[in-house]
Amino acid sequence: MPPTLNIDRPYNPDINAEAYFRAVDKYGSPAPSMDEVRRSGDGPRHVFDSTLAALSGMVPVPAKTTGGTCATVNPGTEAELAPGTTARFEPTGGGAGYGLRRLATALPEEFKPTELSPTPTEFAVPRDTLPEPWRVVVFGAPVRVCQV
Repeated sequence: MPPTLNIDRPYNPDINAEAYFRAVDKYGSPAPSMDEVRRSGDGPRHVFDSTLAALSGMVPVPAKTTGGTCATVNPGTEAELAPGTTARFEPTGGGAGYGLRRLATALPEEFKPTELSPTPTEFAVPRDTLPEPWRVVVFGAPVRVCQV
């Protein structure tokens, strides 16, 4: 993680990763434990999911991959993303978007999907120690989701 990365821009714009981890080393972590996050409601779990996705670099970039195992995901449905793969998104119509969830059981009512480019995009799905899989929820138009 880059030391200058701001990990909580909306609430603490002056705290970057380096300063945060220095404070954690000195005072301990203010963050809830994973067990506490799992026991909390979907709101806090969604905040966890979106923060982890952003810190893990799960942001679509122009696709460089081809092939893979593909399935068309319709709006309002979701697909599981396997850790250690590259997820490629190929919208089949205009206005397609997506959301990610992992610990949350659903996306919030007020959720605004990330709009997908009409050309294929992709991001790496990181491996980590959490047993829960990432899930991509599709909005607007069907999306061909490929895992390479």
